[in-house]
Amino acid sequence: MEPHNHGGAEFLSSSPNWSSMASPKWGFLSSAAAASLRSPWGDAGLGTGGDNDGEGEYGDEARRGWGDGTIEREGSFNGAPRLKAEEFERRWVPPAVTSLLQALGGPAAPSRTEALEQLRQLLLRTTREHARQATQPHLATFTILANESPFGEIRKDFTQFLSFLDQELGLKPPASQNRISYFVSNIDITPLEPEDPHTRRLFCNIFMQTGKLTRLVRILGWHSTYLDRYFQTMSLVMRASGPLPLHMRNYIAIVAASQYRCPYLVAQQEQEFLNNGGEATWLKGIDHVPKKISHLLEINAILAHEPWKITRDHIAVVVKGTDAWSIGELVHGLVIMATFRSLAGIVFGCGIAPEADLALPDVDPTTTHDHGAGAGFFAASAAATTGGDYARSPRSRRPTTGVAVNPMHETVKILQALKEASPSPEPEPPLHTKRIVFENAGSEDPLGSDDDDDDDNDDDEGLADVGGGGGGSGGGGGGSGSGIRATRAGKLSRYIGPYRRTHADFDVHARDYSVFRVQDYSWKEHGYALVSRFYEDAAPLLDDQFDHIYYMTYHTISSHTDVDTAPFRESIWYYVHRIHGLLHEDYDYRNVNTYMNRAIKHFVKKVACFPDRIIRNDFENIGVDLRPEEKCHVALLAAEARKQAELLYGLHVVMQYMT
Repeated sequence: MEPHNHGGAEFLSSSPNWSSMASPKWGFLSSAAAASLRSPWGDAGLGTGGDNDGEGEYGDEARRGWGDGTIEREGSFNGAPRLKAEEFERRWVPPAVTSLLQALGGPAAPSRTEALEQLRQLLLRTTREHARQATQPHLATFTILANESPFGEIRKDFTQFLSFLDQELGLKPPASQNRISYFVSNIDITPLEPEDPHTRRLFCNIFMQTGKLTRLVRILGWHSTYLDRYFQTMSLVMRASGPLPLHMRNYIAIVAASQYRCPYLVAQQEQEFLNNGGEATWLKGIDHVPKKISHLLEINAILAHEPWKITRDHIAVVVKGTDAWSIGELVHGLVIMATFRSLAGIVFGCGIAPEADLALPDVDPTTTHDHGAGAGFFAASAAATTGGDYARSPRSRRPTTGVAVNPMHETVKILQALKEASPSPEPEPPLHTKRIVFENAGSEDPLGSDDDDDDDNDDDEGLADVGGGGGGSGGGGGGSGSGIRATRAGKLSRYIGPYRRTHADFDVHARDYSVFRVQDYSWKEHGYALVSRFYEDAAPLLDDQFDHIYYMTYHTISSHTDVDTAPFRESIWYYVHRIHGLLHEDYDYRNVNTYMNRAIKHFVKKVACFPDRIIRNDFENIGVDLRPEEKCHVALLAAEARKQAELLYGLHVVMQYMT
């Protein structure tokens, strides 16, 4: 089915179910905007929005003007009679904005245009100051609609509306650069109105269901078949019916993303949490949450950094006693945690910049010692919004731990290895050799030990000053005592509390844990069945997403076409499983070092284990000559493999507890 009109929301010949979307949640609203929309007047229509089509309690009155003698005749703004400020703010603006947003949820462009015009007239009928106060909370929303809608008519209408707010009320849209990624030029990223019909339909459907196209969605537009599956899974896991209430899902996502220090995802989920009726006090930190949430925090931390250390005893704490979790709730929670940590890898791995409504200021990493998606933007965000936050270690500011390879030369080597790859397996090495090969596959050798990747193990050195003297600008005393205290008091640390862990490499010689043999507990045979039992709809979607990214190929490497990339892709997948202690007996781990050089291993390991330390140099110097969308493909493989690894550990101990 081809799109037949690129002008507005009515372009789809098979449009979504508009009746079910008459009152969309519009999760992109700022917290202040969401709060104002939760008014005593609810979804009362003003004009043509919503189910009442302007015939709500105040619909007729709005079209006539005030009919009860409340027009203030003593003065006017811009030639229009003024409305009493108190009545204006309390009674009219929330329904007006609600009506406007509802008009976006239906197929009729005239509804949107009419609602915008009515809002203009309403704003002109009160004092300038009160009009400004009433409109300010929604500016970020209007800015997103003006700049990031896949419908040209919506962008045009809201661009004109922003111009009106500027000229008449002196309101400027929030400062936000239009950069989608700190690593990739916008010109290389999928446009808002893609030529590919499938991607175009997908963008439009996502916008109509969520009210925005996030920068994450724009990046995933490179791989629209994956984006399709990602969005289906996220819609089910975070929005559809399931064991956990919506606000609880959002909070689990917050604490999961906080362990990977990802303010982008945390800010998104804080908004969703409030929009779904969550208690604002929970956002003060884990000291303010119910005990039921607290019981999950240790599991969350272990699965984030050392999932091989999770035990059935940890599960028992959660599912027994007062405030216990049901197994279904716990399985749902495990899926959310694994999902959002994989998303953190994609966000950092692709250098995704924040949207205007996240209140996270943009800082171009070229001005911050090449922090990339890391400390420059996030430290500045913290300093501006919370007085402190996690930033990168001073040691992580240097280039990629000495990884220096010639990408053209390495590409030729990989292409040659792929060309020579035999369709039949080579003779299996002796068991002792297999163990050595498995162990070596997890190393970034010839870099030597991975000490450079473990610099976060030092509490103090893993934190940088995010105050005025350091962190945000990369200058000054990162790691000073005062800076460390500031970071510990920062926004994300309040979602971590005493459950702060850092990555530690899996040790194949460890005495307190052992290699996880996938033939004994696999996703296909065991994990899928457990998820299906307690969260039936999620299992096939997760499985489809894993399969799709594992097999997804365009048969290209850079400008080289007709390439069988399967061995290369598989090496990334099994390398991520290897560094998480998962052993696949049927995989030849010699292939990992055949197809992955030290630079690409370095990038993949960061995506999978500590994505907050990714810098632009990691992305640009990945060790192979790849296009930006191919580097994104690498990040997706690493992130999904990591998600499956975490799920295997979590689901395995749930099964152990049940038996």
